[in-house]
Order: sequence, then structure tokens, then C-alpha cells
Amino acid sequence: MPLTPQTGSVAPPLLVILLGAGAIWVATGIRPGMLPHDPGPAFLPMAAGAALVGLGLRLLLAREPHEGPPRGGMLLRVAGTIALTLAYLTTLERWGFPASTFAFLTCQMLLLGVRSPLALATLPAGLTALTYILFRILLSVPLPATRIGGILI
Repeated sequence: MPLTPQTGSVAPPLLVILLGAGAIWVATGIRPGMLPHDPGPAFLPMAAGAALVGLGLRLLLAREPHEGPPRGGMLLRVAGTIALTLAYLTTLERWGFPASTFAFLTCQMLLLGVRSPLALATLPAGLTALTYILFRILLSVPLPATRIGGILI
């Protein structure tokens, strides 16, 4: 496949930068947290805004040649990701968070071209466990549960 320069329009990176800057600007109006070392509710929108600004700048400055995806492949991946996300949302309550998240991540990796059996087994399991530990155990956020072997997880 021939190398194509990444010299597209500057509008998409500028929109990403504006979106990030807007998130930061809106987050400055959020009340600070009550505790002395509490990052407060504005932390996450500010961090996401900063990440978007950084990504937009990176996209704006990117000019290296790259090997582009096949023309029909991108549409298939986008449509597949939308379908997988809808399937994930419909199975989340029925299957529970661990099972549906593991299935979603495995299918998404297959869609994106990962074929290593080791990666297909370990990455989704590790990401599911890490997300479960972060939200359910550390942050005490209730997640849709599932029964495995008679126990509710």
C-alpha cells in the first residue's frame, strides 16, 4: 500500500482543540470540592479538556507519512464499532458488567485486527478486571451484576 502524507484539512484538529478548550472553560465555573485535597468535580472535565487540546495539537502538527487503511475497511470498522456498542448496551443489564465488557472488548479487538490468542484472552480480562476494581471497589460505584457459580459479582 502506498504511503500517503497526512496533510488533510486543519478543521478537524481545530474542532478538537475548541472542544477541549470549551470543556476547560466550562469546568472553571464548577464549584471546588469541599475537602482540602479533593480534586473536586471539575477535575475530570478539565483533564478531558486538556487531553482533547493535546490530541488536537498533535493532529494539527502531524505531517508524517502513514500507511492508510483500506478504503472500505474504515467504514466496516466504524459500523462494526457502532453495532458492538449497541449490543454491549443491550446485554449489560442481562449479562452483567464483567461478562458483557469482556465480550465487547474481545469482539472490538477482533474487529480492529488483533489475532493473537494471548492478547485476545489477557487484554479484555485485564481491562475488565481493572475497570471493575476501579469503579466497584475503589469508587463504590454500583455496576450491573451477574451470577457466576451462584455468587453475585
